[in-house]
Amino acid sequence: MDAPRPWTSNFVAVSKRSKGQCQRNIERPDPRSLVSKPETGQYLSTFTCRLPFVLAFEADFGHDLGIPGEYLNEADAAVFGGAPFVRVRLFNAPVADRTFGAANLAVAVDHFYGAPVPHGEVDGKHLYEQWVTLETPAVFLSDEPAWDPAFAFHRSMAALNRFLEAFAIARGKDWVRPVSIRELRPTVAIGRLDLDGNWTAQGPMLIHPDAKPSPLGSRLLEQHVEQLNQALGLILAEAPFLRAGQWRARAERRKYEGDAADAIISYQVAAEVTLFELWGLLLLEEGVPAQDVAERREEQAFKTLLSVELGPRLGGSWDLTLERKPVGRYWADLYTLRNRIAHGGYQPTDGDAERAESAYEGLERFVDERLRARRKRYPASLIAKLGEGDEVLLARLDAEGQAEAAGRLGVLLQSRGDSTGAEAAFRRSRDRGSLEASVSLGKLLIDKGDRTGAEAAWRHADLGGSAAGAANLGRFLYVELGDIKGAEAAWRRADDRGSIEGAMNLGVILAERGDAAGAEEAWQRADARGSAEAAVNLGNILEERGEHDAAEAAWQRADERGSADGAFGVGLKARQRGDVDGARAAFRRADERGSAEGAVSLGRIMEQEGELSLAEELYARAEERGNLEGAFNLGVLLYKNGRLEEAEGAYARAAAGGLEKAIFNLGGVYFERGAKAEAAAAFRRIVDSDDVELNKRARNALAKCEH
Repeated sequence: MDAPRPWTSNFVAVSKRSKGQCQRNIERPDPRSLVSKPETGQYLSTFTCRLPFVLAFEADFGHDLGIPGEYLNEADAAVFGGAPFVRVRLFNAPVADRTFGAANLAVAVDHFYGAPVPHGEVDGKHLYEQWVTLETPAVFLSDEPAWDPAFAFHRSMAALNRFLEAFAIARGKDWVRPVSIRELRPTVAIGRLDLDGNWTAQGPMLIHPDAKPSPLGSRLLEQHVEQLNQALGLILAEAPFLRAGQWRARAERRKYEGDAADAIISYQVAAEVTLFELWGLLLLEEGVPAQDVAERREEQAFKTLLSVELGPRLGGSWDLTLERKPVGRYWADLYTLRNRIAHGGYQPTDGDAERAESAYEGLERFVDERLRARRKRYPASLIAKLGEGDEVLLARLDAEGQAEAAGRLGVLLQSRGDSTGAEAAFRRSRDRGSLEASVSLGKLLIDKGDRTGAEAAWRHADLGGSAAGAANLGRFLYVELGDIKGAEAAWRRADDRGSIEGAMNLGVILAERGDAAGAEEAWQRADARGSAEAAVNLGNILEERGEHDAAEAAWQRADERGSADGAFGVGLKARQRGDVDGARAAFRRADERGSAEGAVSLGRIMEQEGELSLAEELYARAEERGNLEGAFNLGVLLYKNGRLEEAEGAYARAAAGGLEKAIFNLGGVYFERGAKAEAAAAFRRIVDSDDVELNKRARNALAKCEH
């Protein structure tokens, strides 16, 4: 027998063994010896068992899987040929059943009814069982516990499951999966394979049966090898949507096995992972740095992910209350149902699982349709979501000279933190004529501190007619070089090409120059193109001009596009009308989107309604976002509840920011606890306040301190 060959990176088929190559000396040692102490030696431990499904290899298949780590004894490396490994070998064992006819069907029908029955056979092929044998050196690796008598078996099972995981991804078969030891029904045959090829049986390991074999169609061995290599690469690279697909596969299995609760929960996990990963890709394509994306994912609430983040980006109906639409149906038939199970202990039926599956599939189709509709804006996300986003495929298309593939590969590499590889891919795509890649290259270079390279990339895109290139060039000239004239010219070109950012920033420059009419016109164009920020600015202009209805309409558009400032404006108008419910809802949206002002305003409503704990939480959140009114209101609330020491701290923080009414209240707290000197110092800070009433009160309070 040849020396074992360690696995490097690829699957390699090995030739079929000739019969009689290994001598089979069947012995029956005492099974108790297997559980006493670990047995080691210069031989391979073997474990032969039946899988609960077939893998459809047309020929015998054998492969050495490399195992991370080193041998505990350095001498073992020389004996076994270098790196540790587990060899996986497969065998297809025919069974009596045929494709459409169980072997005992006629016998059973004859037993029950005394009559023959057609077997319905078409091709006459027999089914088969999938047998596997695992072979690994019977010596310890450096990271394996020395007390484990089954160390070789545990190592082999881990390698087998990695192999099966790769196979499932390569073939897209839900029922191929990592297996538990219980599923290796009913026994595992343990053996010893000497390095000269002599095999000796060491006894059976009894396993509880727990599996349902599922047949797969066959294909050529070469196709298996290629796809398995690609699948392993996806696993190691943690490709987008890979884990979501595995959770969906788990849901399919659990539904098939009758576990409705696990199926529903698994579908929900798959949905959340899919949507969060998709959002992350969209942000990356928009130029958000990978670190910022990771931080935002940690803080993002799931509900607003759908309505605020994904909805405006992908378009379509994301209203959670419209059950006739895919998102609304998903929310009712899967998300809410999952919560009933997880939080209420509801026992779902098979019908619930069917509806959950249908809702999940409807959501998937809807997301795919919206991605296709936004393919020009989010090309890399589309490829990744539809299964063509792996690095292997993109690299192949890139090698064929496709500009778009190189650019998308750059996006993928950048999302994984490989800025060097991403830069090279963007340069290839740019050199092949992609203006979008030139824009992406500029963003990458500016993040790396290469201002000259970034400017050159954006000028290249701008000269080619790219709206995004002109917009980014304008921002670079304005922020990095202070070239106001150059920035304005660049943003005008971007605006002329339909850029939201170009129109928006042009409006900013015109407003700074005092050209209010020009700014308003620019923001109107940006608003018409979907800019939430421009709609907010238009609302502010209209409100100052006394056009209150038009202002509210503008803020509503901004709110619908996910703007915190837009929601806050809508809340203000509702409050002015006395619409407390509308104001509460709008301020809540603003708060959820990170608005400090929204949190303060919502806190005031909660305080007025007696929800003091919630009001305190909202004021504290506003303060964390840098809002002095939040700190002041928190101090007032704490003071009313007799928590003077905490109130003093809140007033002090607001006073440190220069909020005069907080300074006055801080002086009052000092005075109450007898610290007249500190109180007087506080009141002196505001005796010259422009606020006449506050000025008067401060002088009176100071007089009390000095007597």
